[in-house]
Amino acid sequence: RCWDTKRRVDGKGPLGCNRAGTLKHILCSCDRAHEKPPHWPSEWKWHNRIKWRHDSVLQVIEAAVLAQFEHEKAKKEERAELEAAHTHVNPLFSEGAIGMKSETGKRFSAPRGRCESAPVFSEGDDWQVQFDFETEESECKLFPPEIAIVSGEGSRPDGVMWSMETQTVVWIELTSPWEENRRKNHDLKKVRYNQLAIDLREGKHVGGIKWRVIPLYVEVGCRGTVNRGPWYGMCASLGFTRTITRRVTEAAEGTALWCSYYIFLCRFVKVWEQRPLMGASVWKGTR
Repeated sequence: RCWDTKRRVDGKGPLGCNRAGTLKHILCSCDRAHEKPPHWPSEWKWHNRIKWRHDSVLQVIEAAVLAQFEHEKAKKEERAELEAAHTHVNPLFSEGAIGMKSETGKRFSAPRGRCESAPVFSEGDDWQVQFDFETEESECKLFPPEIAIVSGEGSRPDGVMWSMETQTVVWIELTSPWEENRRKNHDLKKVRYNQLAIDLREGKHVGGIKWRVIPLYVEVGCRGTVNRGPWYGMCASLGFTRTITRRVTEAAEGTALWCSYYIFLCRFVKVWEQRPLMGASVWKGTR
């Protein structure tokens, strides 16, 4: 609790909410940290320290997604060069066969093995990415209008990736709660976006396109631990390599922990000033 004899406080929330100032309350639950006070001038922008931590962790996920895009792009280029070389040597290569020669010198063709399921980003060349960061220069972004024109609750995931070529949309919804509340937050997010996913699959939005929808809901606790099942499920669904999976996990956990520590140090600061997000710098520091 926030006992401090020099400041003459009594263990209540340090921002003046008159509730017990526990660590959970300071890092996650204080209404004064989430909402601007009634007397706040309308022309001034209110910054939220809890959203700052959330967006910092989200920035790590964005960096991992972009790294996976680069990885898939390099693989496509390498595959194209390999197929061009093999087709020159073996005309049957492009038809799904590999030229072979037996011990007796007889030549024959064997079918190539096929991958059961390709990573989602390896399909299509027109992938677009949109992550929802609120900064001084820009407000929060709406759901991509070429997919659906929606508003209200359950219409603005934290991150959206989509391909018109493959008619696939992937979204990521992140929560950074108190660790004991991760399961509850996960279920709430699934319910919130379930109707949007159903409508997109049934072709009820722009152009009547029946989208392939991959909704991902992940939690990174405010004390620096991921909800392992959904988190590693996201990494697998996006086709992250082992290196990217390890880096994004370490960076997300470290970012959440450092942000929470800074929020705790600033627990007596009633007006939160906008600060740069920490996710990018933590991501660059992992190898």
